[in-house]
Amino acid sequence: MRATLIRRLVKLLSAAAVLALTAHILASSLSKQTPEPSPLPPEEYRLVDPQTYRYLLNQPSVCRHRSPFLLFMVPVGAEDAAAREAIRKTWSASGRDTLTLFFVGIPQRPQMSALQQKLEEESRQHADIVQWLRNSPKENFITGSVIQDGRPRREPNSKWYVSEELYPEESFPSYVSGAGYVFSADLAARISWASRFVRVIPLEDVYVGLCLRMLGVRPVYAYSLPFFRSLFEIKNLKYDRCTFAKLIIVNGFKAPKLLRVWQDFAKSHERC
Repeated sequence: MRATLIRRLVKLLSAAAVLALTAHILASSLSKQTPEPSPLPPEEYRLVDPQTYRYLLNQPSVCRHRSPFLLFMVPVGAEDAAAREAIRKTWSASGRDTLTLFFVGIPQRPQMSALQQKLEEESRQHADIVQWLRNSPKENFITGSVIQDGRPRREPNSKWYVSEELYPEESFPSYVSGAGYVFSADLAARISWASRFVRVIPLEDVYVGLCLRMLGVRPVYAYSLPFFRSLFEIKNLKYDRCTFAKLIIVNGFKAPKLLRVWQDFAKSHERC
């Protein structure tokens, strides 16, 4: 009788141990499961959001009459025409089962206009270039004629003099020329907030750039397509009615000339 009770007790303890071990394993596996993913903050997702970009060059018909088994997507600099041609003639020679597309960004200044024209001609010839342009965001956005290599003038007689005591750094952060710029409505309040922490210097446009640096906002150069001409001309530009009709500002006109130019521009620029 006693032996029977002992055997039953051992079985019960064994079963309890198995149940406890099973529960532990299940609990451990549940605790190690991948946590529920959370979406990226909007400012981060904007970098990969397809709606952030629009195409300048696209190839919507390359797969209209074919279904390639393998697509090569090759990121390459806009200026690397020789590299693209070498790839076309070697490993990427497209057949019925493969297709190669080159993905390029915007050419760097100052070769923008000439290089863009060459890209468009290359695209017409080979139909294998995809080029995209980032759309302007609706917030944290400022654009104009961006100055990236500004340095403080240390000559006391200079109109733009800034002393080392006032601004000890050797260069300015990127900023937009004070001749004129455009920014999103939300940025006004943010610049005002940042100004509480940025020492004032007697250069309005540079000062705004210092506030932008504190906010982590980079100004965007404004240009027109397809020739990437600056929309904010901060130099004296020879008057041409149709050229001026495509710009946001033109700088450098004295009052008498401005009055003469405006009479012609106001009555006929819509015909351009």
